[in-house]
Amino acid sequence: MKTILEVEHVYKKLGKNEVLKGVDLTMTDGEIVGLVGENGAGKTTLFSVITGLLTPDKGNVFILGNKVTKDDRKIFDKVGCLIENVTIYPSMTGLDHVKWMCKLCDCPYDDYVKELITKMKLQNKINDKVRTYSLGMKQRLGIIMALVNKPSLVLLDEPTNGLDPTGIYEIREFLLEMCHKNGMSLLVSSHILAEMEKLCDRVLLLQDGIISKELTKEELSHPQELEKEFIESVQNGNGKGTKETN
Repeated sequence: MKTILEVEHVYKKLGKNEVLKGVDLTMTDGEIVGLVGENGAGKTTLFSVITGLLTPDKGNVFILGNKVTKDDRKIFDKVGCLIENVTIYPSMTGLDHVKWMCKLCDCPYDDYVKELITKMKLQNKINDKVRTYSLGMKQRLGIIMALVNKPSLVLLDEPTNGLDPTGIYEIREFLLEMCHKNGMSLLVSSHILAEMEKLCDRVLLLQDGIISKELTKEELSHPQELEKEFIESVQNGNGKGTKETN
C-alpha cells in the first residue's frame, strides 16, 4: 500500500504551551483514520501543522513522500482540508464559494464537482446566499470545497458539527464511498465517538500532545470500546490537557 502521510515526531509550542509533544502518525491510501481527544489535546494544532498553516518546532511532515515546507505549496495540490469553522462570505452564494475554490485550486467546475453538490444535498440551496445557511449546511459546503481538487489526502476537523442524525449518516456514507471507491485517505476528528467507530479503519487517541493509544478496526467493532478507552485515557491523565489556542 502507498504511504500518503507521515508525521515524524512533531513538536509545536503555541506561546508558552507545548501543544504537540512528539506526535508520530502514518497513513496509507484509502485509509480512514480518526483522531479523538479532549478539548485542548492538540487536534486542531496537529491538523494545522500537517497542512502547513503552522511550522513544527521539531519533527517533519511528509505528504506523498514530499516534505511539507512553508515555501513549497505545490504539495497541497492533492490535499483538501476543513479545519475548525468554514470560512465563508455571507453575501456570496454557495455556488460562488465552490467556483471560487475551484479557481484557487486550478481545477474545473465540472460534472465531478456538480456531483459533490448533489451528494451533499445542497443542489436546491447552492444558489442561495450562505448567510441563509444553517450550521449543518455550512459544514456540507465546507466538505464540498475541501474535495473539489480530487485530493489524495483529506483532513476534516469535526465535519459533522451542526448536523442532525440523518445528516451525520449521509456524511458518513458519502465519506466511506469517497475513500473506498476513489482511494482517498481521510484523517478526521470528532467528539461523536460512536460515529468514529462506524467510520474509521483505526482511531488514535491524542492526549496532552501525544498519541497515547491506537484502536484497530477489530477493537472498534466491540460496542463502546472507543468510549471506554477515551474515558480511561482522560482519567489516567487526570483530565489535564494543554490549552489549545487555535
